[in-house]
Amino acid sequence: MPCTDIKERCELTLGPDDRVVGFSLHKDTCGAPVGTGSILPLIAHLRVDEVLDLDLQTLMGDQRVTFIEEFMLHKELVALRRAAAVYLGQSSGDPTAPFVLESIHCDGEHIVVKGLSQVAFEASEVTPCGGCASC
Repeated sequence: MPCTDIKERCELTLGPDDRVVGFSLHKDTCGAPVGTGSILPLIAHLRVDEVLDLDLQTLMGDQRVTFIEEFMLHKELVALRRAAAVYLGQSSGDPTAPFVLESIHCDGEHIVVKGLSQVAFEASEVTPCGGCASC
């Protein structure tokens, strides 16, 4: 039976000029990775403010993936945008927010944003596949 705790631990690492250099998403309870981390090559070196406006279609371009891979990329993108919004002051990061901020620290070279992302999606965030009669 799957775990009922759906929070995910998110870590966003920014380099010079607030450009994305690292991103990871793991289940909070057991530390298992969420997705394959395949979003990082697609977002690496974007400025943190640029990720706020990203949508999955633009991010993926002509890349073909399975439904499961697309779903996992979507989860990673939502968590990434939520972390970016908190870092940029557009979301509070308080315990009731979709992304609960744990810490922001700078090691002199990188800024690391850590927190918990609630993974429940609003229906408007999930793009229908368009492949069935009910879409």
